[in-house]
Amino acid sequence: MGEVVEDGPRRGLTDEPTIGLAGTTSSSCSLRAAEAGERGRRTSDQRAHRLAADAGGGDTMTDRSFEPLAFEIPDVVPVLLRARDGQQRALVSAAEDRSKLERETREGRVAANARVDAIAPDRTLLDRFSRAWNEYGEPGGEPVAAEAAPASIDAATSAWRDSVGRCEGHLDQFREARTRYEAQSQKLFSRAGPPPKIPDEFRRDLWSMQAIIDAWPELRAREINDTVADLAARGRSDVAARAAGRQAELDSTMAEAETEVAVAAELLGSSGMDWPQLLDRDWSAPPWVDGRARVGTFDVAVPGRSLAQAACVLPFPASRCLAIDAPAARREDAIALARSIVLRVLASTPPGKTEVTFIDPVAIGASIADLLHLGDYDARLVDTRPRTSMAEIESRLAEHAAHLETVISKYLRGQFHSLGEYNQAAGEMAEALRLIVIFDFPAQFSDRATEQLLSIIENGPRCGIVTLLVHDPERNPSREVSTERLLRSMDRLTWRGDRVVVRTGGVDAQIEVIPDRCPDLLFDVGGRPQSPAAQLLATIGNAARRTEDTVIDLDRTFRILGGLIDGGLATRVPELAPTAAPVVPSLPDTWWSGTTATRAVAPIGRIGAQDLASLHFSSTEIAGGALMIGLPRSGKTTSLHAAILSMCLLYGPDELELYLIDAKHGVEFNAYRELPHARMVAINREREFAVAVLQSLDREIERRAATMKQETPGRTNLQEYRAASGAKLPRIVVVIDEFHELFESDDQLGQAAFDAFSNIVRQGPFAGVHLVLASQTLTSMPTMDRSTLMLLPTRVAFACNDSDAQLVMGDDNPEPRFLEKAGDGLLNANRGNPTNNQRFRGVYVDADERTALVDAMVRKAVTDGFDRRPRVFDGDAMVRRESVASSAFLQPDGRPYRVRCLIGQALALESDMAIVFRRDQEANLLIVAPGDDDGLPEITGMGVLHSVLLAARAQAGRVVVLDFTNDEGHPGTLDLDGLCERLSVAYHRRQRSASIIRELAALVDERVALEDHRSPAVLLVICGIGRAGDLDPDAYAMGDEEEPLATALLRVLREGPEVGVHTTVLTDSASALQRRLGTHAMDRFGFRIAGRLRGDSERQAVLDDFRGLEVRGSQLVQFDQRTERRTKFQPYGPVDEAWLALAMIEADLQPTTNREDTDR
Repeated sequence: MGEVVEDGPRRGLTDEPTIGLAGTTSSSCSLRAAEAGERGRRTSDQRAHRLAADAGGGDTMTDRSFEPLAFEIPDVVPVLLRARDGQQRALVSAAEDRSKLERETREGRVAANARVDAIAPDRTLLDRFSRAWNEYGEPGGEPVAAEAAPASIDAATSAWRDSVGRCEGHLDQFREARTRYEAQSQKLFSRAGPPPKIPDEFRRDLWSMQAIIDAWPELRAREINDTVADLAARGRSDVAARAAGRQAELDSTMAEAETEVAVAAELLGSSGMDWPQLLDRDWSAPPWVDGRARVGTFDVAVPGRSLAQAACVLPFPASRCLAIDAPAARREDAIALARSIVLRVLASTPPGKTEVTFIDPVAIGASIADLLHLGDYDARLVDTRPRTSMAEIESRLAEHAAHLETVISKYLRGQFHSLGEYNQAAGEMAEALRLIVIFDFPAQFSDRATEQLLSIIENGPRCGIVTLLVHDPERNPSREVSTERLLRSMDRLTWRGDRVVVRTGGVDAQIEVIPDRCPDLLFDVGGRPQSPAAQLLATIGNAARRTEDTVIDLDRTFRILGGLIDGGLATRVPELAPTAAPVVPSLPDTWWSGTTATRAVAPIGRIGAQDLASLHFSSTEIAGGALMIGLPRSGKTTSLHAAILSMCLLYGPDELELYLIDAKHGVEFNAYRELPHARMVAINREREFAVAVLQSLDREIERRAATMKQETPGRTNLQEYRAASGAKLPRIVVVIDEFHELFESDDQLGQAAFDAFSNIVRQGPFAGVHLVLASQTLTSMPTMDRSTLMLLPTRVAFACNDSDAQLVMGDDNPEPRFLEKAGDGLLNANRGNPTNNQRFRGVYVDADERTALVDAMVRKAVTDGFDRRPRVFDGDAMVRRESVASSAFLQPDGRPYRVRCLIGQALALESDMAIVFRRDQEANLLIVAPGDDDGLPEITGMGVLHSVLLAARAQAGRVVVLDFTNDEGHPGTLDLDGLCERLSVAYHRRQRSASIIRELAALVDERVALEDHRSPAVLLVICGIGRAGDLDPDAYAMGDEEEPLATALLRVLREGPEVGVHTTVLTDSASALQRRLGTHAMDRFGFRIAGRLRGDSERQAVLDDFRGLEVRGSQLVQFDQRTERRTKFQPYGPVDEAWLALAMIEADLQPTTNREDTDR
């Protein structure tokens, strides 16, 4: 018996089999009845393990789900042979007994005949005696009654003997008397008297003898029959005694065999059930790879015994590949058996852990058309279509051969004997089983494909690739590879009549097998299962669809990293402080112990069982940056998250700075908006901002180079600079997802992006600035030069298009074509050189864990004294005021004769966007914000207006607001009235507008007359000027002595700025302003801000030249009339009450008690 896995070392994928109820690793050939009890106990224990695993009540089996041969396969062929031989011996012995009995009976009859004939009465004596009587007897005597005939042969013999004796005596007496008589008669003168006669008693004996002669045939037959009957009775008694002994021995043998077969059936469980039994029970997903497949029942020929149902189960796919040798007449039977085996393998494997490739060149997929329904549930389970042509077969086998090489060179590496051992070390079934099913071999197999198949057959099982081959043994596959060589390493099922002979390890089983047939797989036109077997297939598919792929999390990643560090692999691991504890993602105290002085390392996946795939960034050409490619849901972006978080766990914010850009319309990096390591986080695509970041980094490289040259002459890179100066200059890693968006348009912005990118790629690594570029595709980038892109030395590929794979890895590196499963990647740190390929399984960190880690990092940063916040750019949102200190809005500028208003952030890295009201001509601000249907100004425009009021409250001597709108505020924000009230700013409606404007016009006249350029600034804010009817140029005052109100306001706009009286106007259109103040009024606004304007005339009026300006809903454009510069920016949003309350407290501002009268 083979050893149960729990009691011994786990087996790999290459255990040598023998033949039995299933191929096994057993060294003994049978079970004894005395062992049955122990077997039963072990079986019960295993059933308990199974039930616990099925119920989720323990880790007994779940922890070993990666093990391919979880239970032994009992060998009961010797048991069946012993039972069959016992039966045959009993039959032979019984036949021999019958033959012996018949022989002895015949011989007994012959002997009885001989014996009886030997004592038969001699009739010649009777004749002689009768002649003597006739001649010398007493004539005329009275008849003498003879004695009754004897009843037995013995009595007859005795009577005959007596009669003969008496007759002889009488004759002797007669002869003596006759002699005397004759002698007397010859004497002269003598009277002899009458001659002597034989006495009458002689006649009585003659009659007795005649009676014996007459009775002798009957007596003879009776004697012989009685003798034979006695002999037969004694023989039958002996035969019955021996038969009883044989039957007892046979019953014992059969009972022992039946016990062992029953125990073996328990051990096999569902693996040994026939299809009716299996389909009659509910299928549940096995937590382990069973590694066994039933092929039929042994043809034991023991009628009336349960042994006739003994299953033949082979160690497939756990041990060796399997060939079905079937001549043309048995082709359909062979296909049915192969289909049955495939379905059993799928049913005995954890969901999603078997991937099937079908090669069906003759039937063109018809052999397995119904099995292809699996792909409807999970494409991983089965190829989307069978391979039928020579080219397709070569290509698919080449993929498997490449995977074989990867497993051997990257996973096993001489460290593991089999993939089973690798999976065990990995703690999971990290690599799925690959099953190749080939029908009608060698049809459509070229010599090259046959050679590939030979390699897969000989080396595949220990690497998790097994082959099920159906072929005609009369056909040779190729000139290069003989059939015998191809099948040498395979177990075989060979047809013999309507039975199959099982051969494993080159040895034929001594019992033929009745092969199984796959049950009907019936589906309706909608693909719904219509038979029990089809329902089983659907259940397997649904379970696979619900099963998640193997997850490599950060905890597991850092455990492997700890092992690499302990192993002293200095060039492959991060450089940590000498006394640093191992980094544990759940323990913040273990974080940030690494230094980036020599390199930064970012683990992104697991290679094999005990190694990591990592991005390396150092100040050398060979580790300067990385290029990553992958289709959607391939694992590309997931690996970016892994790289970001793993680096942030290893290095502190003083060692590492991150620039995170999502160049497409995505929010993947939104989770990092508070990350202490991040200097900038950009989400929701904005090319202009991304290009500005690249340009900023290009300038940073120049700055760093100048610093190194000045402070450490002769030191040309960051590593040398830090070693010489002791300064902790952090490495910068720039991560750009979907970077191709920056270069997709052949325009000025695209060229600027390439110029900055080119400089960063070439010079950045030496200054400690590194790029990680990721994209779904590398096509359609007219402004990108391929040779420059290829300067990035590290390449990472996930499932991608062939053209992109060739671009990233090179034309001579085909391995990316074999990446199909999400999360499976290929790392190459040497510009795609195939010898440097490293297959890996990507690290996965879910959104909740990312958020939790960032929150913990924020807390740790505060504790450790890092208070830096990243610049967050969201292309679809206004800037949050919380992202900057409130002092930027509510504290004096420090320059008494100007008012500086922080209104937003430019689409550049370093630039705040501000309006500075200097005492210059046209230092007024126009905000054009088209309103909604209710007349509510655009929220971006209101955000700018709120920023102006905040700054004016802190810096201007007086602020006056004229509101001609019905502003009720945007949801969640303060309306204009409410903001003015809390800021103690004068707020007036239409009723006071004329007096306020005339008052300010008079103030301007006074200051101009006095040439007063130093009085406190005054800010007039007009909201909704389009609704100010009093400002019509045609409207005149009641008194002739008063000038038109529009004229007064124009004078304020024209002459006020130079004496510190500035005006901000919020309007919904340029035409509204011009309608109230005239067509030239626009020239009085040196600063103009606009969003998405309605029509070209509006854009022309406000921005003068609007070509190339695309403004999103969260953006505005500022036009500086003096410099004629147009700048896109994102404004701060309108103020809400909570923020304002906190900001005023921090700025130590209190409402004034002398606030001027306000209209409500």
